[in-house]
Amino acid sequence: MTQNEEVDGYWKKSTRNGTIGYIAFTAQMASIVWLASELNSEDNNTTLAPVAATVGFGIIAGVFLNAANKNGKRAILTYNKQFDNKTTYSLLPISNQNGLGLAIRF
Repeated sequence: MTQNEEVDGYWKKSTRNGTIGYIAFTAQMASIVWLASELNSEDNNTTLAPVAATVGFGIIAGVFLNAANKNGKRAILTYNKQFDNKTTYSLLPISNQNGLGLAIRF
């Protein structure tokens, strides 16, 4: 896949977006722990920042992981497009003691 520049570009973009998405997802998990610790405290007025961080990192993770998935699909579909006009099998006439027929060679 690295020989085709267009496919390689999509694949690298997918990897980059996936990395950013997983970093944001990890930050979201950390902010969930932060939120849980704030909910256990006696002062409930301090929960706005952990809630905002959890939701914000969740949105960022969702956007980047979705983009990584789309670019990965584009890379695979672009790579497979080069095989659309090629036949992967052939029909061969054969004959044996049972008679004549066609065989498929892959």
